[in-house]
Amino acid sequence: MSRITAPKSIIVGAYIIQVIFTHLDHKGEFSHDDELIIRLSEKIEGMLLAETFLHEVIHALWYLYKVGGDPNELDAYEFGEMSEEEVVARLSFAITNFISQNKQAMKWYESLLESESSKSM
Repeated sequence: MSRITAPKSIIVGAYIIQVIFTHLDHKGEFSHDDELIIRLSEKIEGMLLAETFLHEVIHALWYLYKVGGDPNELDAYEFGEMSEEEVVARLSFAITNFISQNKQAMKWYESLLESESSKSM
């Protein structure tokens, strides 16, 4: 079976986000200061990499879909008056859109999960 390579970029809504593997003192990060980048530690793999990738994607969805409110406001990451149902509705829409726009990245993600489950057999 050929190895599926990690995506060099992903699409979130109308935005392209670079995905890079680099030396980090932590597992990963989503940066939206100067440019949109997901950085992943080159030291992690398998299930930990899959979880970290998804974690950073959710940060990107949260920020770009303004799930927590206006990102320019100080309390942008507070739920404020939004109900749980409103937050879940926004995230489910964002995640569904992400999956439909990033089929190759999802194949790579799935391969990470499969490689981890085959280790436990």
